Amino acid sequence: AGFDRADEVDYMLSAHSIQAQSVAVIRNGVISEERAFGRSSADRAAATDTIYNAASLAKPVSAMVALRLIDAGLLDLDEPLANSFVDPDLAGSTWASKVTVRMVLSHTSGLPNWRRLDDGGHGKLRFVSEPGTVYGYSGEGFEWLRKAIEHKTRQGWESLAQQFVFKPAQMNSSSFLYPARSDVRTASRYKTTGEPVESHHIANAAANLMTTAGDYARFLIFVMQGRGLSKELAAAMLSEQVTIDDRKSFGLGWQLLPGLKGGKVAIQHSGSDRGVRALALAWPDRQEGIVILSNSDNATPTWGIILKEQFGSAGEEILQHNE
Repeated sequence: AGFDRADEVDYMLSAHSIQAQSVAVIRNGVISEERAFGRSSADRAAATDTIYNAASLAKPVSAMVALRLIDAGLLDLDEPLANSFVDPDLAGSTWASKVTVRMVLSHTSGLPNWRRLDDGGHGKLRFVSEPGTVYGYSGEGFEWLRKAIEHKTRQGWESLAQQFVFKPAQMNSSSFLYPARSDVRTASRYKTTGEPVESHHIANAAANLMTTAGDYARFLIFVMQGRGLSKELAAAMLSEQVTIDDRKSFGLGWQLLPGLKGGKVAIQHSGSDRGVRALALAWPDRQEGIVILSNSDNATPTWGIILKEQFGSAGEEILQHNE
């Protein structure tokens, strides 16, 4: 099914004050359709090559960088990050030596999402649970992983991402660096009110990936087909490492939705920041998936319409699992 009701998506964008949205659909392991709706900036219509900040969709990319380093023998899944780097805030903690690559990628590092949002930490990084015991979504874990890998390999994150993910997956418009102001393809970001959000940043393994819907769909295909990884590591990536609840678990870099009728297991990740809403979803056994990128705070109401139109009952099932 194509976007038979593109006018309905356009209407939804208008009704919810959504500036722009780009979508890439995967069927039979290839991109079958790319569409763009709305305006990426005040003076430019959104296009299939529009570059968005995809927020936390950075995490699966960073996970793949780590997994490919493991396959290359440059890193170990169960090696402590402290062997290479320890955040000064954690230097006095006995738990600091326990955190491994596996724990970071499965969000069992015991760290909060961000130290600045952790009221009890008063701006300092601290453990909120014992490493390896419970699920706790953490951007800080991914940033510690980035710093440990950069120390170990003596390479910057952008260089590693280009070498191990962007180039092999043919993500030619993707980067952890903010594009030059002269790149008119970059989408502006907008608040709920429609006002623009200032949006410059530095490289971050947990957030701020700059990408297009088509590029991220190529990454999803790379993941679903286990390319660049040994069979064992590709299987581990999409195997339950920790339970979240009775409907969700986490693998290595991906949230897993097991036991589905419309596909044995689905993998997904979302991204949310000021002026950013992003979704990547795939059924590896069906070799189907979708990427939705938007530059507006209120973009999520369109996701349900798009998933139901594109994937029917399988899309409905995903929505129920995310309720």
